[in-house]
Amino acid sequence: MRPWTTGDDGALKRALRWRRVLLAMALVLSLLPSARAAAGDSDLLVLRAKGHAEGTGVAARRNAAADAVRKVMREVLVKKAHTEDLTLLRPIMRFANRYVARYDVLRVDEREESTGVEADIYLHDRDIDRDIARIMLPYLPRRPKLFLLMGEKADPKRDLVVPDLGIAETTLRDGLKGLNLAVTGSDSIAGLYTQRQLVDVVKGGASTGARFAMERESDVVVVGEASITREKTAGSGEVMRSVARINLRIFRSFDGDMIYDLSSRAAVYGEDLADAAEQALEDAALKLVGDTAMAAVLAVLGRSMHGSDHVTLTLENPRTEARVTALVTALRDAPEVTLAKTLFYSENTARVQLGYGGPMSVLSRLLDGCEVEGRTLKIRSVVGREITARFE
Repeated sequence: MRPWTTGDDGALKRALRWRRVLLAMALVLSLLPSARAAAGDSDLLVLRAKGHAEGTGVAARRNAAADAVRKVMREVLVKKAHTEDLTLLRPIMRFANRYVARYDVLRVDEREESTGVEADIYLHDRDIDRDIARIMLPYLPRRPKLFLLMGEKADPKRDLVVPDLGIAETTLRDGLKGLNLAVTGSDSIAGLYTQRQLVDVVKGGASTGARFAMERESDVVVVGEASITREKTAGSGEVMRSVARINLRIFRSFDGDMIYDLSSRAAVYGEDLADAAEQALEDAALKLVGDTAMAAVLAVLGRSMHGSDHVTLTLENPRTEARVTALVTALRDAPEVTLAKTLFYSENTARVQLGYGGPMSVLSRLLDGCEVEGRTLKIRSVVGREITARFE
């Protein structure tokens, strides 16, 4: 937020606009628990299931279809929440029908006093994700950590740049922090990458984004591109419409998997082109706060997908791949370690996956202070089954 002093018309306009942004953000956050997707078939998840019910006739077929829906919802929730215990998600199961767009009955089998159906069930996939995230956020072992890398083109005549704190990134960051998420941005890696390298990540493909994501100490990395175009409209005179478009690709840092691709659009009319562009970028970014937070929560839940014996070891400053390989080789012979493999390597960061069934305190003591290829490994943090250590 820029400083506001009385007597400055431009500052007054900015303060009033920021107040409007804060009010809009409050509306977004208040609506987040019950947000519904206004999306087309592209956001529908289609699953085939069988259901059974007692009796025959119309009512029995309806009950059998409801049984199929319940079975599908349980399957979906187990997969998305990565747990067989759905106690916390009972509200979703109880109101499963609200997530059903439609179902197509493919086969009906009526025998004596029972009815079976087979149906294709169309679910509002994004709505399920949102409600899982809303319910599970308070129960996570820690706050989800996000890293934002936003390229911005606030003027159509200028090239895309990655500013330290651009308009879209600042708005998105403030909204996510308002949801109690830990957020860092490009300003935190100043000096580690050139502007050209950061722009290449923003414009690059999935593999480029995945590699960048695996270098970050966060749960998800959001790589985004925000741009402004201007359009003349009939009968508007000198007033032009500034249209902001934001595209976000959300990567899971653990394995570099791109888990979401989000987009938004906002338009603002105004004679002051810079002011209209800024407001349009803010409005477009606000629309993405809820779903970005959702992705972060689901990524944290997804860390358990490899089972309770899964441990992630993040190594800072490894400098050579041989050093990481030597550590992984040694860990394979450690007590209760059933798996050790390198997931990612760079000179600054490496990530290792361990299968380990013993106490985390024992594994931490084993790692802390060990010598590997002339460097000493020091434990920096242990959170749940995630260890961060640094070579010194």
